[in-house]
Amino acid sequence: MQQNTPNKWLSIEPQDLSLSLAQIPGRISECGRLLADSLKAKKLADHEFEKTSAMLFLQARAALESAGTKPTEKAIDACMRTDERFAPRYDAVYMVLVEAEAAHECAKTDFKAIC
Repeated sequence: MQQNTPNKWLSIEPQDLSLSLAQIPGRISECGRLLADSLKAKKLADHEFEKTSAMLFLQARAALESAGTKPTEKAIDACMRTDERFAPRYDAVYMVLVEAEAAHECAKTDFKAIC
């Protein structure tokens, strides 16, 4: 049985290596741009979530108070998360935030992998 020497099973051509090295700055730049875009989307989603949550909190409080109760903060929060008048909007804006956070984490991982 003949033993293979490294140069028989692994061959790296200088021009291939040069081409690969030349592509690295472009890949870093692209991943950096994607990271910046994902951070922007995350911050905008966070802002929209906070704004919508505040608005829904006020609406839920008004709805509970109009029913003749003096609701606690926890009761108002529960109402805006579960009441069919408020929950769909809360859930929708929350899911956008979760997706934006997940995309940002993926972009951070990609950027760290090539840097």
